[in-house]
Amino acid sequence: EDGVSVDDLVLTGENMRVEGTIEFDREGGLTALSLPVLQLPNGTQLSVTGRGEGNARVFSVKGKQIDLRPILSDMKAVAASGSGATDSQPMTVEFDVARAIGRNDAVVRDLIGSVAIGNKGLEKVDLSGIVGSRASLSISYSDKGPLSVRSGDAGATIAFAGIYPHMRGGILAVSADRQPDGALAGGF
Repeated sequence: EDGVSVDDLVLTGENMRVEGTIEFDREGGLTALSLPVLQLPNGTQLSVTGRGEGNARVFSVKGKQIDLRPILSDMKAVAASGSGATDSQPMTVEFDVARAIGRNDAVVRDLIGSVAIGNKGLEKVDLSGIVGSRASLSISYSDKGPLSVRSGDAGATIAFAGIYPHMRGGILAVSADRQPDGALAGGF
């Protein structure tokens, strides 16, 4: 036998619905995922597809809305602890979401791009969207290269990230280059 397939999956609960198909290999690793309906109590309304590529996973997340507050909270906790190293399973998540809810109920509209996580944590980020009142946002990061954050609404951007909720407007431009020792150095 090649693995296990869960077809016609339907899970329902209060303000929650999940529908689709999931396939696993013999060892229990994900080989394919197709969830055309993923609705969660926090307002998330998406479709998610995914596949295994060796020991890595690639997911595509599309839809009306995603609540990123739990993920942003986890990232803030990791940053505060000073420990970025993890033993993560490599994965890439591609986003095409109309509305992403961040910390402080701040929103990024038309979120498009990808995030790649390797065995030791965050490897690459390439995201863009609209924050505040129609201001563009772009984030580019590589664990082996530069960091660039550009936003036409600094207040909305730092509120979304959970850094500081009381700033309004402003321009944000962060640029940092990778140094020979691996550290980032730059300015804003």
